[in-house]
Amino acid sequence: MKSADTSGAVQAPEQKTQVSLHEEAEKPTAPESTHLPFWVELPVLILVALALAVGVKAFAFQVFKIPSASMYPALQVGDRVVVAKLFFDPSTLHRGDIVVFVDPGERGKQDTRSYLEKVRDGLAEALGGEGRNRHLIKRVIGCPGQLVQGRSGQIFIDGKRIDEPYLPLGITTSWEGTVKLGPDEIFVMGDNRNASADSRVFGPVKLNEVVGRASLRIWPPSAFGGLPGGQGTC
Repeated sequence: MKSADTSGAVQAPEQKTQVSLHEEAEKPTAPESTHLPFWVELPVLILVALALAVGVKAFAFQVFKIPSASMYPALQVGDRVVVAKLFFDPSTLHRGDIVVFVDPGERGKQDTRSYLEKVRDGLAEALGGEGRNRHLIKRVIGCPGQLVQGRSGQIFIDGKRIDEPYLPLGITTSWEGTVKLGPDEIFVMGDNRNASADSRVFGPVKLNEVVGRASLRIWPPSAFGGLPGGQGTC
C-alpha cells in the first residue's frame, strides 16, 4: 500500500509538468521585425518622391523658370511660375492671359533623346529647372478666328484698337502686319515688345501647343502671388 501510494505521489507531478510544457510550446511567438535599415529605405523614398513629382507634373501642374526678359516687367529672368494643367481648357483663354506653350521652333523636329534623357529632363522641369523640352511664355493678344493688325505702334483686333494696360509706359509695338487667325490658333506677344520673339516672328500658336495658363508666381519669395489674367473674353 505504501509503495503504491508513493508511486502515485511521484507520477502526479510528472504528468502536470508534461502538460505545462505542452501548453508552453503552443503559445504564439512574436514575429521578427521586417523593417529595412534607414540607409536602405532612404533611396527608395527618394525615388518614390521623384516619381510622384513627375506624375504631378505630367497631369496637374508644372513649374516653369522664366529664361528671358521678353515678359518684363510682369515677369523677370529667373522668376518661377506655376502653370495649372489638369483643368486647363484652351477655349477659356482671355486676351491678356499669360500662357506657356511649346516653342513653335521645335515643330517637326525629331526627338532624338534617349529614355533616360527624357526622364532627366522631366525631373528637372518638374522641379522648376531647365530641361531640353523648350517652352515659351507670352501674353495672349488675339484669339481664334480674329483678325490681328499692327499699325502705327498700336494693335487692332477686328479693326478696333485694343488697350494694353500691362505694357510698360511708353512701349509701342514695332510691327506692321495683318494676321487672320484660324479656329485653333492664338496670337501671342511678350510685354517687352522690343526684346521679344513672338507671333510677329514665328506666327500663330496652335491651341494644342498651349501647356496652360500661368496663374501663380512662386519665386522669388518677395514677389510671391497670383498673376492677373485677361479682362473679359476674347
